Amino acid sequence: MLSLSMGCPTPEKITEVVERCRNSDARQLWGVLGDGRVLGVAMVYVREDNTLYICNISVVEECRGQGIGRAMIDALHDMYGLPITLETDDDTVDFYRKCGFEAEAYMHEEYGVRRWRCRMQPVGAACQPPEATILTASFYQQDVLLAAPALLGKLLCRRLGDGTILRGRITETEAYRGADDSACHASRGRTPRNAVMFRPGGACYVYLCYGVHSLLNVITGGEGEPQGALIRGIEGAVGPGRVTKALQIDRALNGLDLIAPGPLWIEDDGFSPEMIRTGPRVGIAYASAEDQARPWRFFCESEGAP
Repeated sequence: MLSLSMGCPTPEKITEVVERCRNSDARQLWGVLGDGRVLGVAMVYVREDNTLYICNISVVEECRGQGIGRAMIDALHDMYGLPITLETDDDTVDFYRKCGFEAEAYMHEEYGVRRWRCRMQPVGAACQPPEATILTASFYQQDVLLAAPALLGKLLCRRLGDGTILRGRITETEAYRGADDSACHASRGRTPRNAVMFRPGGACYVYLCYGVHSLLNVITGGEGEPQGALIRGIEGAVGPGRVTKALQIDRALNGLDLIAPGPLWIEDDGFSPEMIRTGPRVGIAYASAEDQARPWRFFCESEGAP
């Protein structure tokens, strides 16, 4: 079994990986290209247990911290749609945890050092823990500046027409706070499009962005207080358009009640993020400078990963 490497892929190392790939029909080599050169490589193969094993992933030294390693993992996740497994050491296990992997330690018998077996499930594949509870009206009817960060770590649940339930743990949200927030759809008053936002907290507001991507917002606050938390990320799907695509959420669900276990709801299984970070919201150039600067984006994934 090949060990995982996060070192700098020198030309010699890239050649070695390519040659190893050529000598094995089962292994496939993927790379990230930019400016006419290789920025990162990943070698993978599908095991007999139908999991995708990453046996080597590397990013050039000067490109570390730009998200290339994470981008490769996300791409592999999307392309194969299989649980991803790998083995790593103490130096890199935190990076994989931040990418959504679960890690289990073991002692390497031959070398007597601690290693980690890591596994990432496909989006929506996590099972509902027995103690999970559906969020109630009291949660949604609090101010969005309290509800948006509190949504981090909760499970967004989608029941499909055939009864299949998809689940994804929320990792990123943004708060939009009524008439006084020029980035909010309700800042200019009530319209047929944003009418859902004026309902009591607990409904969902799904709208089309650029006529292409469905975006999901959780309505919060009291009746007549138009507030909403945009769901920007779940484990395995970074970006609001990817969230709705992964969980098959579209405009047909607009206005749905989240409090009852219908096609869409949110659960609390007791999980709490270790750290919540904040930053300015994304894609609101139309808003005032003051509102653009507000730290109303909340996320529990660290940035600066390879």
